[in-house]
Amino acid sequence: MLGASNFLSEYYKSISSVDSAYAYQSAMIAIKDSLFNQQKANEIQCLSYEETLRKQQQVEEQEKARVQLRQNAMIGGLATLLIFAFLVLRNNRAGRRNLICNQVAG
Repeated sequence: MLGASNFLSEYYKSISSVDSAYAYQSAMIAIKDSLFNQQKANEIQCLSYEETLRKQQQVEEQEKARVQLRQNAMIGGLATLLIFAFLVLRNNRAGRRNLICNQVAG
């Protein structure tokens, strides 16, 4: 359509039909504007989509980091609990040995 309007505009200009040349020139400009606006709308839509994807990835990364932090905290708590249980168990056994030795000696 753009090419046809351009051709007709040039043709009517060459045969000195200014009013027809002007009409087709105006149509060509309107088509160019329409195409430019459509292209800009597509670019904006593409940018909007990319921004949505970026935000979604950011949310996923934050969720992954939160899960990793929770997992590390649970592992740390379990390790602390195991160390505490080991120390209590060792002290309990040492106390029993001392009690048995005191009973045998006494």
